[in-house]
Amino acid sequence: MYINNFPQLRRQSGEHGPALANYVEWSAIIDWLQSGPDISEDTNVATVSCELVREGRAIRAKLPMPGLPKFACIGKLSNQSRGEALRVAEVAFQAWREAGRPCISPALLTNAFRQFRSIHPKELS
Repeated sequence: MYINNFPQLRRQSGEHGPALANYVEWSAIIDWLQSGPDISEDTNVATVSCELVREGRAIRAKLPMPGLPKFACIGKLSNQSRGEALRVAEVAFQAWREAGRPCISPALLTNAFRQFRSIHPKELS
C-alpha cells in the first residue's frame, strides 16, 4: 500500500493514526536537519533532541514501531537536560514549519506505515 498524505495515513493506522502522524513529522524534521539548514541551534544537538522527542512521544502513545525501547531515553535525563532537549527540539520544529515542512513525502509516509504494519498488521483497513 502506498500512502499519499496524512489523512490517508491516519485512516489506515486506526487508533494509532495520530501517534504515527506525529512520528512521521518528527522523522521529517530529523531528515531535514541532516541537510544542514540554517537554524539558531547546532543541527547535531537539534537532531539528537528531535530523536529523543520522537521516541518519547511514540512510547508515551504506545505506538508499535520496530526498534523503540521500552522506556524513553528522554525520561532518563536530568530535569535541566530534558528541558534543554525539549527547548531545542521546539526551536527545530518551528524552523521546520517556517521552512514549509520539508521532507514530508509519500515515500516517508509509506515507509513509516510499512514499519508500523510490520508490528501491528491488524490495523489494516
